[in-house]
Amino acid sequence: MSKPATFVRVLYENKFLRLEEWEHPVTGNPWYIVRCTDSVAGILHDVVNKRVLLIRSPHIAVQTDENPTGELITPFAGRFDRNVSPKQLCVAEGSEELGATIPEESIIVLNNGVSMVLSVGIIPERTHLCYAQITIDQLSGHDDDTFGLAGEGEEIIRHWVSEEEFLADTYVCVDLRVYAFRLYIQNMRLKEEIRRLKAAPKTRWPNTGGM
Repeated sequence: MSKPATFVRVLYENKFLRLEEWEHPVTGNPWYIVRCTDSVAGILHDVVNKRVLLIRSPHIAVQTDENPTGELITPFAGRFDRNVSPKQLCVAEGSEELGATIPEESIIVLNNGVSMVLSVGIIPERTHLCYAQITIDQLSGHDDDTFGLAGEGEEIIRHWVSEEEFLADTYVCVDLRVYAFRLYIQNMRLKEEIRRLKAAPKTRWPNTGGM
């Protein structure tokens, strides 16, 4: 096993991220790491109307000629810029970005509550994935309202997807976290179907007496 890399210096820092220079343990060349605050990402599931709630918003980091505003369909999300639990941050971000009232006890943090890395190359951010079922009365405002903090330049619109579309093999995710939530709901639905089949009375074929 190679020796650990060696820290060299901090090149830039603000309250959300820090750019560090390290010396690579094998090549000796500079290696740059962006350290940022960890995050939560959430999806809301309206099981009564069989649909899931994501968000649609612009992102400067993914602007291209084909997508000049960087608009993407993603989970609602937020960073740990305060000392709170993942569920508490999920509640706050759900309110801010979706106008949703989410009780802490309704939130399931996937992966047994353990955060996961999004990338191990240069950005070692970890995220908690939070799932919650809601009813329509837990949402304030209207679906075409703009949510988010204006001071942070957020322009967030609710984006509903039917279960049928979301769970179909043809549905394409542009966000890895959305893909993980999709697999979670697919697995949940499969378990429900297995329980239903196990609980169903066994079919008894009539005795026709033979031919």
